[in-house]
Amino acid sequence: MNPLYLILPAVMLSGCVRSSEIRDIDFEVEELYFDNTKAGHRLAKDEYDVDRVVCLSLPEGMMLADADIIRLTDDRIFILDQMVNNALLAFDRNGNFLFKAGGVGGGPGEFIGPPTDFAVREDGSLVIFEKESPRLVIFDRNGELKSSEKLSEGCPYSFTVTDRGNHAFAYSVKQNYFEGSAELAIVSPDENRINAYFPMNKNQNYTRNLRPFSIVNGKTAFIPNMSDRFYIIEGDSISKVCRVRFETPFISDELRDAIRYGGDPRLVNKERDRIQCIYCYEENDHWVSIEYARGGAVLRYLRSKDVGFETPGGSMFLGFMPSKSFIISGDKLVFLVTDEDVDAIREDCEEEADGSWNSRYTETADAVKSLIDGELATPALVFVSLSERA
Repeated sequence: MNPLYLILPAVMLSGCVRSSEIRDIDFEVEELYFDNTKAGHRLAKDEYDVDRVVCLSLPEGMMLADADIIRLTDDRIFILDQMVNNALLAFDRNGNFLFKAGGVGGGPGEFIGPPTDFAVREDGSLVIFEKESPRLVIFDRNGELKSSEKLSEGCPYSFTVTDRGNHAFAYSVKQNYFEGSAELAIVSPDENRINAYFPMNKNQNYTRNLRPFSIVNGKTAFIPNMSDRFYIIEGDSISKVCRVRFETPFISDELRDAIRYGGDPRLVNKERDRIQCIYCYEENDHWVSIEYARGGAVLRYLRSKDVGFETPGGSMFLGFMPSKSFIISGDKLVFLVTDEDVDAIREDCEEEADGSWNSRYTETADAVKSLIDGELATPALVFVSLSERA
């Protein structure tokens, strides 16, 4: 079903440093409808193409077991690894290793806790956020440390850079309640507050969303805690509200308020079959990708705007795709395949006795078979596009 647009008058907020309550009637509101109840269609190998496999070269002794965030720019690949390296790894678009920004430790440019988020500025410099400190560590485009700046206000849990180069921080209630505190604060690099939204209540419970910031059609989006909507940030202000609607209903407003303001988060079990909130919403000209919470699990809905393919989650392929973790980039889905991903498939081969492994292997794209067989090295990024048959 195509999204239905409901346009209401837009009012831009400007220069307000007090925490602002957001009302939908003050903005251009977009109502988005998706059917998450359809049976997932699994792609045969003639319904998609592996356009490219980029093998990532790593220095001797360095491992990459997983990626917490992957971002692609015109000339670089950035992978934030919180599990092993505690660092941001940079590669060129051919997979050649460029540098590691960060590392485990307490020295200059190192992180005691895992780095949480990062942003790439227009000049190519990198801003890495460590929430444990909390601080921003800045590297130039060549990975050289420029500065490390301890934050003076609160303990935000997530960070991004606005299109004006200012900083946006997301806060949780339990760590940060004070008079005038807010879930979203936009501040200048020298920490002068520009705007603040979604006032906190000292009785408010908090269910952490680790990815409140995302990119929607080239613009930064923010998802408040336990919300069914996201808010577009243009400049340093909220300009638009987008409300997500699935075929499966969200929990009632009454239950959401009961959980948020003094109630037990386990109250959600009263409406367990409903959707609790959205965790991440990403969209570009070709794809819509939504992560949402339902029944104690985080599910992912994906839709191709080009060919109409959509799936409510689970495996998308009849054959093997060693990784279930992917990002959307242009008209491609980009999967990171690691040594561990390939080893798991090989182990399945040894355990399968009914021939199902061979059937899946037969339905696997040749380039992916090369990764499974060890003909192409891992870790690697696999770029997938859908055919008209999908």
